[in-house]
Amino acid sequence: MSDYSWRRDLPELDFHPLLQFWGKTDKSHGPGHKEHDFHPLAYHLLDVAACADAILAANPARLRFLADLCKIEPETLRRALVCLIALHDVGKCARGFQGKVVELWPSALGQRPEEGKFVSVRHDAAGLWLFMTEPRLKAIAERLIPGPFVKRRIKLIQSVVGHHGEPLEHDFRSVAAIANSDAQIGRAAQLAAADLADAIVAVFDPPGLSPPDEAVPILSFALAGLAVLSDWLGSNRYWTPIGVLSEALRAGDGPVCRSGSRPARSLRRISKSVATYGRRRSERDERR
Repeated sequence: MSDYSWRRDLPELDFHPLLQFWGKTDKSHGPGHKEHDFHPLAYHLLDVAACADAILAANPARLRFLADLCKIEPETLRRALVCLIALHDVGKCARGFQGKVVELWPSALGQRPEEGKFVSVRHDAAGLWLFMTEPRLKAIAERLIPGPFVKRRIKLIQSVVGHHGEPLEHDFRSVAAIANSDAQIGRAAQLAAADLADAIVAVFDPPGLSPPDEAVPILSFALAGLAVLSDWLGSNRYWTPIGVLSEALRAGDGPVCRSGSRPARSLRRISKSVATYGRRRSERDERR
């Protein structure tokens, strides 16, 4: 498992208002429900990035194939892809997503709406909308995927925010359905998403990725597949039980803000499992 970013600190996030934005929750509202029974969005993004890093490290032949396709070194591509994956769920900052569990409404979004009285939005559509509309997120996209080729950049961003197996279509009906961005996303949510993305990019400090046109179709689907598998692993409660990171921070373990993602034992288990799978796939690829 590479340690190029996981050992860096996020000192300003420990008790930052951004940690009020939930990424995953058990949605338990019974007698045992507590306010910390959720997984902060910032932690979820790093969990999924850690899984992407492990998957790429366990599949060197596939990484080399994509790097050759993009005409860059594998390490450069790996760093760029992992940072992109870390931004996959910034759309969850939207009012229309946070309001789905109104008890966990972040104070940064202002007055809490009445339960059920908010305008819902799909977080993948909100993510694409943010990258296409919010100035700071547009600038981040331009830094990560530099060059004058806007369609190429949007295609790769679609792959990341869709993270359901294929790139999210630009004219996807849920993106078009964001007719009331003030209610569905909100200005405060836009600022929060941009702040969160800025913090992540500062931690990863990734190189720019400018693939040639002929590489984009394959890379976009490979990136979408990496995003969905990483999200599936990083969302699994076996690896990231709801509320564990909040408890660990109070205990001084600091799995995100200090080690960069999750408790070390879980990272080792994921890395071992993914590495075993990756070796088997690489051996099959070499025999072909």
